[in-house]
Parts: sequence; C-alpha cells; structure tokens
Amino acid sequence: AAGRPGTAIAEFVQHAAWQPWWYARIAGLLVALLPRYRRLVPCQIDSLEALDALGNRLDVYAGITVPTVLLGGDRNPPQIPERLDALEAVMPRAERVVMPGRDHGADVRHPGDVARVIANAAGRAFADG
Repeated sequence: AAGRPGTAIAEFVQHAAWQPWWYARIAGLLVALLPRYRRLVPCQIDSLEALDALGNRLDVYAGITVPTVLLGGDRNPPQIPERLDALEAVMPRAERVVMPGRDHGADVRHPGDVARVIANAAGRAFADG
C-alpha cells in the first residue's frame, strides 16, 4: 500500500481476512497509530504471500492422520466454511466444530470458548491413545 502500513493492513483485513470494511478501517487506524503493530504489518503480508505461493495443498492435508479439530463459527464469512469443507473432505480424522454466535475472531474475542473446544478434543485424543 505504497509504504502506508495502516492502509496495507486495512486492505488485508477486509480482502484477505474477510472482515467488514468498518472493522478493517479500525485495524488500519490502530496500525497507523501504534508503532508496535506497525512493525508487524510486513510479517502479515509476507505470511499471506507465502501461503498463496504454496497453492492448493489438500493432498498434503489428506496425509494428516492425527485427530484434528476444524474450528469455525456460524458467523464466519462464507470463504471459511468452504475451506473447512474442503479440509474435512480429505482429512481422515478431522472433527468439525462450529461455535454458535462466533466468527473468525473468536480466538481473540472469546478465547475461553476456543480453549474449551481444544481441551475437549485433546481429552478425547489422549483417551483414545
């Protein structure tokens, strides 16, 4: 975004993380105002570019045989359930969990809910040996 990290992260949040425009603007303002966040923007953009460069890797995910939780919320943008559907279709031991009233930011806004899902899945996995 032409050397403007606030604009860059706002574009990322809206178009890559599928958040509403107003949420993206707030993220952009925070990045513009807070140097500690501003320093992270190039890492976020580099991470996205690296993921894009990998391409479709469903064949790799198909080889994951450990119990895995595919966690989503019923308020996610449609791209996330589509991706979870694709993973669930190829991963032999995937368990799909949809949290009611939650979206892509549940890990930040409702970490206790996410932690409970993970703890429950871990408990089942360790019990199965």
